[in-house]
Amino acid sequence: MWIDDIWFRWELAKLQKKKASVWEDYREDLETAEASKDWDSEREVASEAFTVEELHGWEIRSLQHNYVTKQAEVLLLPMPSYRSSDVEWEYCEHDDRWYLNAEILSTLAKEVRRERRERAEILFLWPMSLIGAVGGVIGIVSAFL
Repeated sequence: MWIDDIWFRWELAKLQKKKASVWEDYREDLETAEASKDWDSEREVASEAFTVEELHGWEIRSLQHNYVTKQAEVLLLPMPSYRSSDVEWEYCEHDDRWYLNAEILSTLAKEVRRERRERAEILFLWPMSLIGAVGGVIGIVSAFL
């Protein structure tokens, strides 16, 4: 699971950087169109930049959706069932897929974090109990010696 977390963070950072740099990539074309007062060209360049930015947004959304749903499946958490008329799902024309809407995805991510935290607490409970028991035995033995 930790490898998935690292991979997810890495990919998310790359996609966010690409999305943030979209307007920088189109800045020169926009300035050229604005300087020549070619409003149609400027509108086309801006429209293309908006489209590319939206595509990067959907790539981020897809990455988040896949990561959270995979984690939920691994942890055996209940997932909302798919129904095309349901408000829990959104259709993306970019890649022709259905995704959980932002609110439901956020709720599912909170459940994943809660479940992972509970499982980690159980993992760390046994070593702490064992260390406490060993410490108690050492204390009793040292009292009699």
